[in-house]
Amino acid sequence: VSQSRYAGSLARGIDSNIIDIIIVGDVNKEYLINLIDKAEPIAAKKIRYVLYTETEFNQHQNSILEEEHLLIWNS
Repeated sequence: VSQSRYAGSLARGIDSNIIDIIIVGDVNKEYLINLIDKAEPIAAKKIRYVLYTETEFNQHQNSILEEEHLLIWNS
């Protein structure tokens, strides 16, 4: 994973029942889903995610980042 970002309400500093995350890089989707399934009950929130490859993110970065976002990881 080269970067992760909060999006949506959380990125705007608004409490919500949903956590939206943008993930960029090569991710094992099955493993990610397993982690999310474990994290949702602990956080008491629904976790939604969007995965982008490096190429996809670089090609569409301007439109992806039009919405409010908060960088949480950058390698």
